[in-house]
Amino acid sequence: MKPGLVIGLNKKGPGLPQNKKEVMFIERVANHVTGMGWDVIFEKSVDDCATPSKRQVLINSKKSRKTQLISLLHEAGHIALFQNPEYLKRYPFGYFGATKRHHTYTLRHKIDVMREEIAAWDEAEKIIDRLNIEVNMKDFYVASYRDWE
Repeated sequence: MKPGLVIGLNKKGPGLPQNKKEVMFIERVANHVTGMGWDVIFEKSVDDCATPSKRQVLINSKKSRKTQLISLLHEAGHIALFQNPEYLKRYPFGYFGATKRHHTYTLRHKIDVMREEIAAWDEAEKIIDRLNIEVNMKDFYVASYRDWE
C-alpha cells in the first residue's frame, strides 16, 4: 500500500511547550493515518471528515491545535471502522450504507450514525494508547451531537 500525504500542516504558532507537544502528537497521528494509505489535508474552512472514496481526511486548520488533534484522532477512528469488512453490516443505515430513501431524516439513520460516531471515539482511544498521545478527550465525545435532532 502506498503511503498517503500530509498537506497543509502549519507547524508555526505560539512557542508554548503545549503547542509544540500538540503539533508533535498531530504529526504522530497523521503519520499513522498516512501509513494506512490515506492523505491528511489541513485546510481552512472545511468540515472535519474522512472520505473513504478518496482515502482522504480533511481537518479544519483554523481550529486550535488541541481541536485539530482531537478531530484527527476521531477521523482516524472512523478509518479503523471503515477497514472492517463488516462495516456496512454493522451500520446499514449510517453514512455510507443508507440509501436516499433512508438517508438523514429517519430514526434508523440517526441511530446508526450515532453508533458509528461512538465507535469512532472508542477507536480513537485505542489509537491514543497505541501512539502514546497525551490528550483528555472526555469533553469531546458526544458534545457535538447533543443538540442533534
